Amino acid sequence: MQYASFADLPTELLIAIIQQVPRSTLLSLYRVSRRCKDATMPILYRSVEMTGKNVLTLFTTLDSNECAADAVRTFMISFAIWLPSPYTGLDELTQHAVMTDEQSFWRDLAVYALQKTKKVTQLRIVVPSGFDIDTILELCSFPELAALECSPGTYFSASKIYPFLSRHPEIKELYLAVHKQRANEFLTISLPIPSLSSLTNVAINDFMLRLIGPAVRLSNANIYWERHESVDFGDRLKYLALARTLGTNVTFTSDGWDVALLGAIANHHPHIGKLTFFKTTAFDATDDTVMRASAAQFLSRFKSISHFALSGRRNRMSPMDAAISRDFETVIQWGQRCTTLKRCVFPSGTSWHHIKDIGWVPNLSDAAQLKWFCEKTESSTYPAPSSSYTCSALFAFGVSRGQVDYLHLKEITRGA
Repeated sequence: MQYASFADLPTELLIAIIQQVPRSTLLSLYRVSRRCKDATMPILYRSVEMTGKNVLTLFTTLDSNECAADAVRTFMISFAIWLPSPYTGLDELTQHAVMTDEQSFWRDLAVYALQKTKKVTQLRIVVPSGFDIDTILELCSFPELAALECSPGTYFSASKIYPFLSRHPEIKELYLAVHKQRANEFLTISLPIPSLSSLTNVAINDFMLRLIGPAVRLSNANIYWERHESVDFGDRLKYLALARTLGTNVTFTSDGWDVALLGAIANHHPHIGKLTFFKTTAFDATDDTVMRASAAQFLSRFKSISHFALSGRRNRMSPMDAAISRDFETVIQWGQRCTTLKRCVFPSGTSWHHIKDIGWVPNLSDAAQLKWFCEKTESSTYPAPSSSYTCSALFAFGVSRGQVDYLHLKEITRGA
């Protein structure tokens, strides 16, 4: 009997097998034969990462191998600028000059490599704070680009990023955080700003909200918010209000919870579905109290909000039981003001779901919240029906969410 060899397999089956093997094996298969090389190359070079260690090798490959360059779909530039040991003893000015030369050298190689890859759909740039990518934005274009991501602190100008986005109007995912030294430039820019009508996920500064085209269906929007005296809330929020955000996870990230911002969102964008305020600075009890009271006031203005969260660094100042009890009092108050609310999150780490026939229930997968809930339901201090009925309702809620019955509530209910 004659057996077929690996080389005799149909091309479709060969590719299906190759797609399942680890990258280290791909490198070996790549060298087996011309047929294996042709079948492996589109998979091996589908996603590439240019680092300080492989920059010359990758540049040479993409420059000399058109098939490899055409295979690239995800291109990640990951440069960590460091000084070689011979230069660490130099003065600060000389070190800066050396690092500037390194940046320029690596950036030029990245530009040459990117210009060879015309079918890139995802471009990720992870570089140290202050690394200038204007040359990349000016000289590179990708007809099929769907996602652009730059690490926080990346240095780019409005005069380069806006024309780049104009050349890529079909982009769907955009993650940009403008360097603080360039913020004023974006606030005073007179260039035409593109309106991106295909966006689904964004993480951008507040002054870049005008990039969001009208009637866009956003899935996630993370807005880096800063207070600017020359620009009012409504002028920036109107672009977000034009998008379809009923099911969007909208997060406002800033160094403090802004009560005025919450009020402006309630006034200009009452149909928002899911809203989070993320505070990057340390927990402050006064800010927390003011924001809770303001939320109770403004939540009633929202028409269809289902998720509301005050998030950030956890509050570890008070005992967990006390924090859970306080959060419970707050979520009861919020729920009375806004009947569409179904889930709330607090800085203490508690997460609350509103369950039909029970009311507000904490995250029972957390040991502290589970302990608090059990103690309250056993006493008369928790406004819920009998424990057996509560278990039945909780189990039904878990099934509706596709969650595992980790508390064995089904068995508890049967026992009752």
